Amino acid sequence: LISNKSCYYYALNGQSDITSSFDLPLCQDTLSIENSKSYFCLEFATVELTTTFQPTFIYSYTCGSALLTAYIPVILYSYIATGLILPLLRYPMMKLHLHIKKSSDAVELNGIAINVTLMQHLTVLLTFGISYPVLGIVIILSIL
Repeated sequence: LISNKSCYYYALNGQSDITSSFDLPLCQDTLSIENSKSYFCLEFATVELTTTFQPTFIYSYTCGSALLTAYIPVILYSYIATGLILPLLRYPMMKLHLHIKKSSDAVELNGIAINVTLMQHLTVLLTFGISYPVLGIVIILSIL
């Protein structure tokens, strides 16, 4: 997000200076009328003025989309792995698990770990899954 130019990049790095120049017409020779406060310009000249300034940072409310653009692919790949690779590993793990003696404490901790994992999946589903429906489908399939 810091390196994304549509988010906070310019707030931290600053923008390059902008130089602007313009022509200003000036009166070079005047004629005044006696007993009057009026002046008439007889000859004009043009002076070029140049100014340089650094623009201020303006937040453009695009960090949300930058966040989604940065993290959706990572989350999508992790849930694809959860939905495809982990089920393939479950069968050998179940066979190995039959040979290991379970204690009641281990079963209770296993249930708590499952609930915590399910809550994490639901949290990601409700935050990122709603913004990006394809990810929502992948999350639901990986939970099942």
